[in-house]
Amino acid sequence: MVFDSVQAGDLRAAKIITVAPKTLFGVSSKYKTVLSDPANLTRPAPIIKVAEMLLLRAQAYIELGDLTSATADINTVRTLDGGLAPIAVPATKAAAIDAVLYEKRYSLLAESAHRLVDLRAYSRMKPPYIKAELTGDIFQSTLPIPKRELDTRGVTSITPTCS
Repeated sequence: MVFDSVQAGDLRAAKIITVAPKTLFGVSSKYKTVLSDPANLTRPAPIIKVAEMLLLRAQAYIELGDLTSATADINTVRTLDGGLAPIAVPATKAAAIDAVLYEKRYSLLAESAHRLVDLRAYSRMKPPYIKAELTGDIFQSTLPIPKRELDTRGVTSITPTCS
């Protein structure tokens, strides 16, 4: 799923290595990353990257309704990390969120749990963002969302599912 979503010409696609399909705990994959390759286990992994800080700031700008500033940060990462052309200022908050999540997905690929955190924060723990067999917040039992955060988001109930 990760390689199928990468945009044509995105330099970050080089992080994704195709391998023989493997299944672990019912989830199959035919990809690995440079960081998950056993040959690179001693390679340093960054604690925080400039791209991450810019994209976090872009998310803050989006929440403030400043899509122009958010797009500037998105485009900095998009052009420098991905080698892609800049995007125009998104017309909606949802489109801006899609843009920042794309950049975070590929600039921070296999470096932490950013994807999970983002999908939970934006209520995207469902297809097409994750595989259909993983729908529902299957991580709620081990990584619970604090009540204050649920209250802030207006969530009154959660029904975790696990298959």
